[in-house]
Amino acid sequence: MLMEVKMKLIKKLINFEIKAENSDLASGIFTIIVAVLAFCATFSHSSSSLQSVIGPVTVPRLVSGIIMLLGAVLVVRHFARRRRAGVGFTVREKTETATAVPEQEKPLDKMKIFRVITPWCCFLLIAIYIFLMRKIGFTLASVFYLTLQIPLLSVDFSKKSFLKAFVIGIIASVIVYLIFAQGFGLQLPSNDWGF
Repeated sequence: MLMEVKMKLIKKLINFEIKAENSDLASGIFTIIVAVLAFCATFSHSSSSLQSVIGPVTVPRLVSGIIMLLGAVLVVRHFARRRRAGVGFTVREKTETATAVPEQEKPLDKMKIFRVITPWCCFLLIAIYIFLMRKIGFTLASVFYLTLQIPLLSVDFSKKSFLKAFVIGIIASVIVYLIFAQGFGLQLPSNDWGF
């Protein structure tokens, strides 16, 4: 009985789809929630004895503030589009323009994958990334994460896409490591080789 309920819930979650006109609102709210949680997590770190302008919590707070701002932009954009779409149209004109505009040119399978499967895979990848970061270090875990995340978001699973993502992952991970670990002296999770 309990297993059947779990299976039904999993099927509903897989088939759950956010309507295209509400995607900015959902993304914005989710982004703001994640940014607030990340910002609040920075208060759990004890302040260092050195009272400097840039400390170990400065960059995470700055990044979470920027992410919060971007989420707010998405929410504002959603309401601005709704208001713009509602001004100057009658109900009849709205339905005529809605039926006259064809569905997007992308194949339905790619859109279904992007809307339904991609968010769940992204959450799974983030969980694996956090786990791997503790085991193999920041740099290697980031290369692994970006190599899988970039093709997933672009819904392009060709060898060329994975190769490009692998190269981007190496370059981005090394640059971030050099800037934050070597430049700012922040301690990132490392492996036995020191990166």
